[in-house]
Amino acid sequence: MSGPGAIGVVMALAANVDNWEAYVGMVIGISAIALSVVLFFWLGGPLVRRLGPSAVGAINKVFGFLILAIAVQLVSDGIADFRS
Repeated sequence: MSGPGAIGVVMALAANVDNWEAYVGMVIGISAIALSVVLFFWLGGPLVRRLGPSAVGAINKVFGFLILAIAVQLVSDGIADFRS
């Protein structure tokens, strides 16, 4: 589950940690995210069976649209930065 984006975020966070409280906070945050991912993977099968194929399809379309909106925003920000 750790791709290049996740590794980059951890490296950027670790570079900005200058005391042990910040380090503990970073470790707690990463652990909470890892636990939530494991929980969603564990409960994913029963949840999909309970929702049914039409609800899962609708959820996929909504999240696909959100990802598209994020991509459009990133492209427009890149174009704006390139122009300036």
